[in-house]
Amino acid sequence: MWFRRRRRRPQLDLAALDRLSEAMARAVSLLEERLRATQPASEPVELVIRREPEPEPEPEPEPEPEPEPAVEPEPEEAESFVLFVPTATGYQLATPEGMTPKRGEFLRVEEEWYCVVRLGPSPLPGDGRRCAFLEHRPATLE
Repeated sequence: MWFRRRRRRPQLDLAALDRLSEAMARAVSLLEERLRATQPASEPVELVIRREPEPEPEPEPEPEPEPEPAVEPEPEEAESFVLFVPTATGYQLATPEGMTPKRGEFLRVEEEWYCVVRLGPSPLPGDGRRCAFLEHRPATLE
């Protein structure tokens, strides 16, 4: 009767793993130093939002209206919402005042153009406001 000889598992070279771990730690620290050197000091970022004017719809011929008592529309209250703005190093949350932008609307934030790609709940826990998720657009829109 034939039996297979069991193969021994190769031993791990722990010294090599330690050297690799040290090299990775050095690389991470060098990258962090380089990142700190390239980034300016942490200053508050000024958020400037300029909305693109919506194109005016073509006037439709209206039938003669019947005289009705004039009703004053209630002024729209300024509501707060959250902007999810992508940046080179991650993202930024902003809370401007005004009406929540519509999907597909273009906004200008800090001299860059963004498009509202999605509206959803705020990413902040316990926050009931709406959030406009933006996507960067090239500067050719101007």
